[in-house]
Amino acid sequence: MGDVSEHHNDMRGTEPGREARDRRLFNKISKEYAQKDVVFSSRIAREKRLLKIVNPVLEKYGHLGTIVDIGCGAGAAARVLSGKYGRYFGIDHSEGLIAVAGVDSKGSDNAEFIVGDIKEVPIRESIADTILAVGVFHHMSFLDDVIDKVRWIAKPGAYLVGIEPVRVNPIVQSLRWVRGFCDSAYSKEQHFFTMKELTGLLVSHGVNQPVLRYYGVFAPPFEKVVIKPEAVVKRIFPIASMLDNFISEKMPWLLRIAAWDVVFEGKIIK
Repeated sequence: MGDVSEHHNDMRGTEPGREARDRRLFNKISKEYAQKDVVFSSRIAREKRLLKIVNPVLEKYGHLGTIVDIGCGAGAAARVLSGKYGRYFGIDHSEGLIAVAGVDSKGSDNAEFIVGDIKEVPIRESIADTILAVGVFHHMSFLDDVIDKVRWIAKPGAYLVGIEPVRVNPIVQSLRWVRGFCDSAYSKEQHFFTMKELTGLLVSHGVNQPVLRYYGVFAPPFEKVVIKPEAVVKRIFPIASMLDNFISEKMPWLLRIAAWDVVFEGKIIK
């Protein structure tokens, strides 16, 4: 067998109801969702977030090696990180998103997109130098099995890097709850972690001394929705980003009660 089996599209028998509903949702909204990585207002924020996530690895090694991107969505990481990796495997259970990824990321160096549940995709053992998990764990069931598969595909000492929504800001949590009832393109079945929960999940599955940092107060809303006109965003987003940098450097205590997300990184011990 090669790096990935040719029969990776036929494994839905054990898919939990929650994940099946989530897959149907993302199939339905795949083209709309992919616009977040195209339209300037959200694209600039999402690219900045992605670089924030992978920078610890780039600073250490200057390269990401072979990437396995779990829940790759429309595959924007293949384009944004082009030149910073040797090979890229993007995996997502939404056929719609993978179809968009295959079109939008044409020309990305050594990129392959795979439809399937990460728990079931028969990808080769010890293939990944960097495993990317951008906002996916809170959509998944059976996270113990997910992280076990992450360890399976990781080379010894590979890095797991990613970001997850965190439930420290009661205002943000209220907005998420309201959006779940008002926005048909938003899944209500999500689990938002505490820092302790996410740390425990990573440590218990062989991620050595993971580093977790709260992320974002003013910039994250730009990642979530498309905002127009572009000229307004070009003025406002740099201010939002600057404020977040100031808070991170001068007022980190505020992030513990106001952050939207938590960024994490750690080496996988096998």
